[in-house]
Amino acid sequence: MLAVSSSGELVVLGVLLSVTSGSFAGVVPVVLALAAVALRFGTTSLDAIAGAQSVLGPAASVGPMLAAAASSCAAVALLLAHPGGWSVVPFGLVAALVVAGPAAGDAGDVVLRVVVSATAVGIAVGVDRLTRRRPARRRGFQVLATISALGALTLALAS
Repeated sequence: MLAVSSSGELVVLGVLLSVTSGSFAGVVPVVLALAAVALRFGTTSLDAIAGAQSVLGPAASVGPMLAAAASSCAAVALLLAHPGGWSVVPFGLVAALVVAGPAAGDAGDVVLRVVVSATAVGIAVGVDRLTRRRPARRRGFQVLATISALGALTLALAS
């Protein structure tokens, strides 16, 4: 609900996703990715992050190139870090929030954000199907999620 309403604290969202991830290997990319988001926007307030994206535009397409790339890498990390099952929905929605922000403004903004949210959840479902009943592949995706999150954090620090 925090990701959909874009209200509350990024830290609370991080704790909820970390608990949902179910393992230390899933917690690391979540924490690193959300830390990169906080560094990119300079705040942990979801309201402030949503406000910035409402005014400036989607995080993946505005700002310094390194900051935009940090948002994209953070979203990729979240899409790869989920443990599967029903958790694909919150992880996908948070990834969409990271790159496109909340649906606000004119009809074009709403359509963009709905499409991004549906695409992110779809990608998370695809990752789930690729890794279901394949523990080695799941671990590989978690390693990729951690690498992507480290990249996001590095890019956010450099921007």
